Amino acid sequence: MQKKVFIIGNGFDLAHDLKTSYADLLNYHSDRVFSEVNQNGYYEDSFFKVEFEYPLNSGFYQHSRIQQYMTSQGFIEFMSIAEKMSNVSFTKKNDFYFLIRQRFLEANWVDIECLYFEELKNHLHNPAKAKKLNSEFAQIQNLLSDYLCSLNYHANEIVDFHSIFQHDSTLGISSDQSSRMFLNFNYTNTINQYLKDNVRTKELIHIHGELKSEENPIIFGFGDEHSEDYKLFENSNNSEFLRFIKYPRYTLTNNYRKLELFLAQTSGYEVSIIGHSCGLSDRTILRRVLDNDKCTQIRIYPYKDGDNYLQVVTELTRHFRDKTDYLRKTIPYDSKTLCPQFKTK
Repeated sequence: MQKKVFIIGNGFDLAHDLKTSYADLLNYHSDRVFSEVNQNGYYEDSFFKVEFEYPLNSGFYQHSRIQQYMTSQGFIEFMSIAEKMSNVSFTKKNDFYFLIRQRFLEANWVDIECLYFEELKNHLHNPAKAKKLNSEFAQIQNLLSDYLCSLNYHANEIVDFHSIFQHDSTLGISSDQSSRMFLNFNYTNTINQYLKDNVRTKELIHIHGELKSEENPIIFGFGDEHSEDYKLFENSNNSEFLRFIKYPRYTLTNNYRKLELFLAQTSGYEVSIIGHSCGLSDRTILRRVLDNDKCTQIRIYPYKDGDNYLQVVTELTRHFRDKTDYLRKTIPYDSKTLCPQFKTK
């Protein structure tokens, strides 16, 4: 019997009605800012400082354009207007934070880890700017960790996932404790509710760490040591360029070794991808698992339709050196094989 690897991404948490996207993070921070400014006319953190002459709820600004932008979507416009007002003190502290905001405004979506790598490449010949970027990125990581820790992780169990994890009717594979591995890319433990306590240590790898864990700290950054840009960083002889590259951080725990041991002990395995976009920021791990002679088939559970499936497989192709190998392994789109979603009553 072939073994089974389940690759779990953020879409798995979103399917359980958890607000864990980068958009949710930005909305969370916006709400915190607006609440403070509305009540006190003042807000300051690692990213910026803004101080109005009066609280926004005082009525002093009721005829000002600024009121209409007091929403998460209007955050950039809000700050732009506040910055130009004569009776407002505004100071930016984190340029990368505002770049994230701008990209989100332009596309209503942002991949923070990929954006970080883009910016790092721009500073290849300026170590001082790279150091500043890393400091700002660390502040973003702290904000993300604080936000995720603040969420209420209610157990919205989805019955259909039990069927997926225990038996794949299309491939005819039954899973037992010795034949499957859950490779969780999330910092959360949503997957735990589908595994018995006595098998989690054998079957589950939190490859990027866990919230509030000193033994398994979160790994946040970019993971593609196969790119030509990474080689330039290595040859720069400046470790600042490698500070938030995931590859060296995998040796902080035994997670990667645990994955290698699982792969070594099987003659073949099939992969199911649930909620992972397969972007380049995780190429280190994805290529090791997918572009591997022992990987025989890859099944994708898209969010809702063929368009989402196509987005994932387009990213998936980047992890294969031999594109025909990708075509041979990847199971074609099936509208009946979608990622189950929690339905509110």
